Amino acid sequence: MIKGTYIVYEDGKEIARSSNIITKFGKRFTTNFLAGNVVGNSRDIAVGIGSGKTLSSISGSGSAITYTTSSDHGLEAGDRVSVYGSNIAGYNLKNVAVATAPTTTTFTVTNSATGSYTSGGKLISDIDSRLEFEFYRLPVLFGSTDIQTTSNITTYVVVYKTTLPQDVSGVISEIGLYPSNRISTNNFDSKFLADFTDPLDWFAADGSTGVESTTGAKIGSTTVTLSSASTSAREYFYTIPATDFSGYSVYDSIKLAYYKNNADLQSIKVRFYSSDSNYYEATITDTSGTGYKISSDILMSTVYSGGSGTPDKTKINKIGIVITPKTSLSTTVNFDGLRINDEDSFDPYFGLISRTLFDTSLTKQAGRKVDVEYRMEIGF
Repeated sequence: MIKGTYIVYEDGKEIARSSNIITKFGKRFTTNFLAGNVVGNSRDIAVGIGSGKTLSSISGSGSAITYTTSSDHGLEAGDRVSVYGSNIAGYNLKNVAVATAPTTTTFTVTNSATGSYTSGGKLISDIDSRLEFEFYRLPVLFGSTDIQTTSNITTYVVVYKTTLPQDVSGVISEIGLYPSNRISTNNFDSKFLADFTDPLDWFAADGSTGVESTTGAKIGSTTVTLSSASTSAREYFYTIPATDFSGYSVYDSIKLAYYKNNADLQSIKVRFYSSDSNYYEATITDTSGTGYKISSDILMSTVYSGGSGTPDKTKINKIGIVITPKTSLSTTVNFDGLRINDEDSFDPYFGLISRTLFDTSLTKQAGRKVDVEYRMEIGF
């Protein structure tokens, strides 16, 4: 059996630890590595702001726990899951097998826990292929083994360790381990399209620009506030070097992280321009409530089917964001990050090996040294 734990240290002192899920890719990768079929032994550790798939209901019968997700879970019997953050501690199970998956939004695990569920609950599983919203990745600086015998029991552990640079800041709620090497070069990899670091990068036709804010900052220490034009929509533009989107298929996706300041937001539109009158477009219909939001995955099929004119995928040179308030109202939104994710490129030796969530997010402050250690225990 293989199990793992992520441990985070600040200035040499442990501040958090969390057990992981070894993904299905990770199990295949580790098997191939032990067989000598993997070229290169370097690894990367990635950190992100994602919180897993949301659970809307949990109930225990005394013999099984039924979990209900707010969207399609994609699980089958035998898949492994971990649950975090439910108000009932007994429902927060780690690395357990799915017993049944009777619908696309419900599944069960065999367990005797019971209790009145009222709130909370996030899910990760071994079918995960990436972090929900990665914001920084760096190579493992130190790899070793730790073999210890206590009370005639010997444990065999592989240790990976790296250090987040002092100038990196952000809120860490998820961590993952990846191989560093690929079989082939992919020019259309997952990456940031905008990290909203400079408010003056975002400008509107009426002369308005973004405003720097610390509200809702998870990627770095600031966000960019964009506002509607009083009671009507306003579009802000961000000029980028000519970028080729042609290698991103209809199965790839974009994802937006933002902070909703009030209940007056109707929608956000994200546009990708190849010229002033030719663009692709996707609309994010606002979810209920206020606070920090990470959009669902927006497929590029949706992006490519929306917009105006005849945009050229090979020459995207500007990003537009349209803030639309509800009728007769005005609104502001703080933006934190925009990513494009490569979902369909298959590489048998590259993918997410393991993933964890933290029950309480960690704040990495600029100027602080933070070490991340991953300990993979191998049972023989």
